[in-house]
Amino acid sequence: MFNSRLLTSYFPVFKSRVSKERITMSAEKNNNQRSLSLKRPLTPKKATIPSTQDVTPTKVPEDKPTQDAEEVVDLISDSEDEVTPPKRQANDHPSKILVLDTSEQEELDVFESPKRRDTPTTSQNNPQASQSSDYFTQTVSPVLNSSTQSTESIVCNVSPSDVWVSPKTPSKPPRTPSKSPSTPSPRSKYFSPNKKRSLTKKSPVKRKLSLPLSSSQGSSNGNKPDDKTLFLLTIVRKFLETESLKCLLETESQELLSKFEFLDYLGMRLVCRLYWYQPGWYNAESVVKITQVDDLLEIIKSLVDCGFIILSKFGDKTVMEFDDYFKILKKPELDEICKSLKIKTSSKQDAVMALKTFSRQIPITNLLLKVKITNKARVLELLQSKAGICYKLSDLARTTLYNLHVLMYLGMDFNILREKKLELLLLNDKTSAETFPVSKDMVLDNASVVFQDKEEFYRYLQAYRLYEDYVTKSGQDGSTESCANIIRQAYEMYRGIDRKQMERYQSLPVWLRKYTAASDYIRIMADGVQVLKRMKTEEHTLAIDILELLISQTTFRTHKKALWYDQEALILQKYLKNPEKAARVLIKGFKSDMAEHLKDAMKPRARLLANQKNIVLEDALRDALRQYAAHEVLESCLPCAHVYRQPIDNHNVRGKIKFTEYTADGKAKLSVEDACLSHYINNEKEFTHGEHWEGDIAVTIFTLLFWDIIYTPPRGVAGVFLSHYQRYPLDMFSPCFYTNRREAIDDRLKCIQEGTVEDVLQMMKRCWDERPETELSDIRRGSGGMSWESVSQVLLCGGPQVAAALCRRLAKDYAYCRSGYPDVTLWNIHTKKLKFLEVKSDSDTPSVKQLQWLKYLLDNGISAGFCYVGVNTTRKQARASDADSLL
Repeated sequence: MFNSRLLTSYFPVFKSRVSKERITMSAEKNNNQRSLSLKRPLTPKKATIPSTQDVTPTKVPEDKPTQDAEEVVDLISDSEDEVTPPKRQANDHPSKILVLDTSEQEELDVFESPKRRDTPTTSQNNPQASQSSDYFTQTVSPVLNSSTQSTESIVCNVSPSDVWVSPKTPSKPPRTPSKSPSTPSPRSKYFSPNKKRSLTKKSPVKRKLSLPLSSSQGSSNGNKPDDKTLFLLTIVRKFLETESLKCLLETESQELLSKFEFLDYLGMRLVCRLYWYQPGWYNAESVVKITQVDDLLEIIKSLVDCGFIILSKFGDKTVMEFDDYFKILKKPELDEICKSLKIKTSSKQDAVMALKTFSRQIPITNLLLKVKITNKARVLELLQSKAGICYKLSDLARTTLYNLHVLMYLGMDFNILREKKLELLLLNDKTSAETFPVSKDMVLDNASVVFQDKEEFYRYLQAYRLYEDYVTKSGQDGSTESCANIIRQAYEMYRGIDRKQMERYQSLPVWLRKYTAASDYIRIMADGVQVLKRMKTEEHTLAIDILELLISQTTFRTHKKALWYDQEALILQKYLKNPEKAARVLIKGFKSDMAEHLKDAMKPRARLLANQKNIVLEDALRDALRQYAAHEVLESCLPCAHVYRQPIDNHNVRGKIKFTEYTADGKAKLSVEDACLSHYINNEKEFTHGEHWEGDIAVTIFTLLFWDIIYTPPRGVAGVFLSHYQRYPLDMFSPCFYTNRREAIDDRLKCIQEGTVEDVLQMMKRCWDERPETELSDIRRGSGGMSWESVSQVLLCGGPQVAAALCRRLAKDYAYCRSGYPDVTLWNIHTKKLKFLEVKSDSDTPSVKQLQWLKYLLDNGISAGFCYVGVNTTRKQARASDADSLL
């Protein structure tokens, strides 16, 4: 038999000689895996007290370059053996005690191994004190102060595997070790194609609007004001330099503004921000965010001394109440207060209610001390300790700045001031995002053309604040009674104006009378009639008294008189059941000296009252009403077209009626105007183009052709331009616009009517190109507006006669005629056919202005009419039932 041998006997087995220290190091290596490319500053191993034996310290070559940064070590993962430096054998190099002499060693690069180490001791005399945790947490820096001449030594017990001298200090700073056992190395990144990974993408840098537009460094250094502060500083300086304006503010306000000019720019910024923020108290944290400066002592002190800011605490007294603290403190801070008082809450509102309830409770100590006190002082003390000292803009400063803005920005839309959008408007104007048509080189008038003394200005401010209060409350639910009280107050204050003041108001131009106290009272009363109609009978009587007062005066808002006659007749007939008096009021209105086109607003009411059979009314009054109503513009007398379309069922949805249309792109929802356009362009093929522009086309043509006349101050007329931030001249919405420029307007109308299409287009094109697209004017273009191609095609189809007819009516009464224009404009570029249509659904009723525009267009030979879209467009008796030549 063959002798069988094991196969393994042919391979010799070699036993590797591993020392104990090598085994220990390998075990520690497995337990504490190194992170890839992790760099940490050295923390030497646990220090020991040197023995009595002579120990030779390790020397480092003196020719090493000195580095200012801490030395770092590259810790390599076990998985990358090819880049792992070879380890020194621990058998050949037993552990030694390394003594670093700080007086002579400054350039040693020490790297820490991934093993957990204890912090070193630095005192040989007191080893127990060297174990302090505060001291051991400090990083040992290899670079010490070279000026120190002491021979103090740091003794560390390290092994050769723990110390490695780097020839060069890496440029990257030390990194904090990752919590994960392994971190990918930057030298060889690998991303799995199957696993999702999160990428940190930085958002683009946004410029802070609080910083100056001309400087990228900002104004945090306090040397330059930001743009918003500069806007305020500009009007302050302009006010102080204009003698005619200084007399319109109180002396204390003038002194306060004089101090503002000498404040530090950071102080100006704080005052400006606190004015535009919501009125109230702000803690130190909020103020630091505003000023972007941590040291507020000098800034606050100067503002308090000048009277711009008040503090919440004076000695032991505080001027803040519960609600003030609750607005400042956040939920975590309130939770801490509730926890100290052993109150359980779940939300901030619960905490507020619980603290208010606790403050009203009586502590049990009152039974022993026999005193009547509550917990209010205790709660206030806790709230004050959490909030700290708070700051608030003084009442004098807020009132002064408000009056200054009203005075310096007189002429612009006051809704911008009310809604606190002034700074945004100024920034947009500076960056040309939204500009105004008034030239910056134009010499403007100021508020002194309106107010002759400060008493007159402060009367206007009082009335305007009352009007603002009315506007604010009228938009709130359940505020009818509050609005009624303001209306009564305005009624009494208007009646209290003496004769001398009224004569002063009447001496002003018509377009400047709106900046008087009487005009604001008139506005409150006129708008308040609608509120009083919805109330009790007593308020109906007050409404009649107000309407009679409005009709009797001949100074303010006289273009509204026809509506006031109509409203008085309605209240008398419907609410007070007095049709005879209502008929006499209407007849009185027809006999007045109002313009005939304004009297059209009363004709529908006169016709209804004359034909109503269930009321007792004399035949003479009925005949008189029918006679005046006979000249009414009737809907049935105007051409029309009926388009059958089934609307979408929207019984449960409020809003305009929609229609469905199937196109090449799929199913589409159309409005009533779009359905009309689709009918004439796609179905009838009568027109090639059409747009739902309403009155934009008319006002655009007028503005393009009359731009220089509109925005040039008329000769010898003052008070037309008071601010560079006006969208229109102040007389634009009064009959004086035409009378102040009668000669220039008539010449331009004649030039348009007698000129050729090319001449008119050239005039319009020149203005279109010169004016920027971001300008706020009645040239309706840009996003969602009209293009030059469309405007020019409409004018080519209509000709100069159409342009002259449109401009003539707008120039004579722009305020009244800029609304009511037909909805749809249709034109055919081949046949040069042009048509304007007022589109109505089954239940729509045209307004008086819409009827007037259609009649005016037809009278001037321009094709226009109604287009009714729906399933039952002829059910209304006021409409013409048969289709006419419009189809």
